[in-house]
Amino acid sequence: MAKRKEKIEEKIIPNDEDIMEDEEETQALLEQIDSEELPDEIEEEEFLEITEVESLGWKRIFTLTASGILSFFLFFVIFFPFGETIRGTLYDFATRNGIILDLKEIDFPIFGEKTIENLKLEWNSNQFACEEIRLNISLFQFLDNKLETDLHVKFAKWEGLETSWQMKRIDSEVQLEGIEDRPSLWAGSFQFSGDGGKINETPEFPIIGNLNGKEIKKFNLVGKWKSGRIQIERATIDTNFAKFQITGSLRVVDNLMSSILDLNLCATITEVFANERPDIAGYAALLPNDNGKVCIPLRGSLGNPKLELPSGP
Repeated sequence: MAKRKEKIEEKIIPNDEDIMEDEEETQALLEQIDSEELPDEIEEEEFLEITEVESLGWKRIFTLTASGILSFFLFFVIFFPFGETIRGTLYDFATRNGIILDLKEIDFPIFGEKTIENLKLEWNSNQFACEEIRLNISLFQFLDNKLETDLHVKFAKWEGLETSWQMKRIDSEVQLEGIEDRPSLWAGSFQFSGDGGKINETPEFPIIGNLNGKEIKKFNLVGKWKSGRIQIERATIDTNFAKFQITGSLRVVDNLMSSILDLNLCATITEVFANERPDIAGYAALLPNDNGKVCIPLRGSLGNPKLELPSGP
């Protein structure tokens, strides 16, 4: 009975060895918990220093990257030969349309006003030349095959077969899209105006004779380019012998200078000229007219226009 009681007490009351084992296990557990705690103050300072260095590193990388991009952009703007690129584009366009192009100098900065000096165009028996062209055009739009510009021409001269005229100034506003395609696929609008002109030479017209030396006071032309046609909305020419009004359209072909004219040229003779040439005034009275204006068909092509004048009264 006594032995059975001792065994029961051993199970209920732990001995010294069991207590020591429990204490050792507890101490080991506390040491394990201590090892998993956050860094002490020294370790925290080191951690903050590492974080600060990494932050400065990213700032330096960003600064160097931004500086590199800016330097490349400035180099691109300053040294890229935009002028030669535009020169090549103009020569290519002229060649495709049967035009011989020559120009002395072209200044085409990415921003600001562009200039072309001593431009000359030749096709068939016609020649157009000017001293200077100044234009405000977005280079990015031009590269996107759009032409939106204010254009100013200084001293323009046209010489054709027995025809020559000149203008001191020509201004224009042009908005065209799809200029990478054939001219028959272009779309947009345009407006031209000018003053200070002179007719240097004309052929001999029936009854009228020539118009050499006559003054062109001013002109204005407004039109739209759509679906392979140029529609003339308003066109007037004011001279010292008559006032002209042009109506109609042009059928555009891929060779621009061969575009077909379907126009009417109506004229009102000035009183001074009628007194100087009563024979012309009498002849004009016999021609078809529209509200007192003598109207003559203008046919042919853009590069070779022809007035269909009657041979006589």
